[in-house]
Amino acid sequence: MAERTGSNTNRKKNRDPPVLDETQTEIRQMIREVVSRKSPKRVQDDDEGSGGYIDLKSNVELKMKPFLVDFDGGGGGGGGDGGGGGGSGGGVGVSGSSWGSMNSAASAGKPVNTTSDSMTNPMSPDKAATRSSPSRSSGVMDWDYEEDLLNRQALATQREMEKLKKKRNELRYAKKLEEMKREFQSDLALIKEKAERELHTRVTSLRSEKEARLRKVENFKSELKERIDALCRCYEEVSVRGVEVGREFKQVETKIIDEARGIVEQEKVKMETELRENMTELAGQLGVRGV
Repeated sequence: MAERTGSNTNRKKNRDPPVLDETQTEIRQMIREVVSRKSPKRVQDDDEGSGGYIDLKSNVELKMKPFLVDFDGGGGGGGGDGGGGGGSGGGVGVSGSSWGSMNSAASAGKPVNTTSDSMTNPMSPDKAATRSSPSRSSGVMDWDYEEDLLNRQALATQREMEKLKKKRNELRYAKKLEEMKREFQSDLALIKEKAERELHTRVTSLRSEKEARLRKVENFKSELKERIDALCRCYEEVSVRGVEVGREFKQVETKIIDEARGIVEQEKVKMETELRENMTELAGQLGVRGV
């Protein structure tokens, strides 16, 4: 036993300081808080990854149980005789018999075996189940193994958290897509409504303009008809006046011709009379009788 303890100490001194991520740091902080509340001993400061270990001999159940259940609050391990079930959020359940043996060993002050099958890596249960804990064979708590176990559980939890983050991002993307679709539909409805209003306004304006132009055409037709009627009346009046003027012209022409004929006849008779008188006078001068 002393040799194994010495070998464990040498391994702790020779190994490189572990690189802790946020999940492992939170787990170690939670372990320190539990130990500081429940155990008279204090935890060695290991914030910088110096490779220190934690003394959990006083109460193993209270110190280990918070890190073997659901880290994200999704589901926890069941205690008591009914056994424990793993939570959906990435936690690992521990059976009631395991907790009972751990409690009895802790109360008797004996080394506690915390490497049961239910505390193995939830991401690879077959491999973890076949791996035997050094604590079972030696009876001494192998803190390297426990730390490795916690690291594997933290990695499994981190994977689950990454899956949950991915799922959350997918849900956010789907939600954002739905919001964009609703916004697009709303914008499309607004654009359609605006276009319909503009089209209705334009159609109303065109109809009003058409009616105004039709009224102008009707007014022009009425004016044109009135003008045509006036022209027709003027033509009729001119025609009647032309007939009257033609009749009057004929009357005047006939009167002038008759007057001219009368004057010509008078002048003819006058000239014949004068000619006869002149012939008689000339015959008398010449001494011709019987002219």
